[in-house]
Amino acid sequence: MSTPDDVWPVLLSTLGTEKHFHAIGVITSRYNALENGIFELVAYYLRIHDIPNSVIEFMYLSLPENRRKDAARLIFRDCEDDKYTRGLMDNLLDHYEWCSDSRNRIAHSEHYAFNRETFDKIKLSKRKNKTSTERITIDIDVETLRMVADEIETCRIQAIQIFIYLVCRDKQPQKFEDYIAIFSCETLPGKLSIPASLDSEKRP
Repeated sequence: MSTPDDVWPVLLSTLGTEKHFHAIGVITSRYNALENGIFELVAYYLRIHDIPNSVIEFMYLSLPENRRKDAARLIFRDCEDDKYTRGLMDNLLDHYEWCSDSRNRIAHSEHYAFNRETFDKIKLSKRKNKTSTERITIDIDVETLRMVADEIETCRIQAIQIFIYLVCRDKQPQKFEDYIAIFSCETLPGKLSIPASLDSEKRP
């Protein structure tokens, strides 16, 4: 049971601040929701071609994460007839790729306090890949972590808006009245701007 003066974990002083780890938690939560949003778009295109859920699950969900992105791009390009919508899907997946890279960079790293006096940043350190001993290290502040969380949520909302537009355009409401009441089903959103990589010197 927690109390107002509860401090957990005990080693928080060597890792960062509550604000850092709150932002990391939001990143993880929103990314899981984004993944589902991308899946629903993929599944929509396959369902309107009468492909059963069992096949969709086998074809898409059984793939590793990086191959799912390739599969989604292929499905969007081959199943969508409208040129602008195809371009919007490509842009969505480009932004999703950024979200995925950023989330993985943060969630799969070891975290250390960058400056234990100010705690303005934390240090993220991870191996370059699963078979390498070389490590990549970056320093990141709360504002950048929150920016990543916001971009992930922006991408999720974009996926929902495109999905609702398709549902209305193709006259396939499929009991999505709650979504349709919130998001416009008459027009497509504009394209998303892709932020600089977290490893880039151009990032905020």
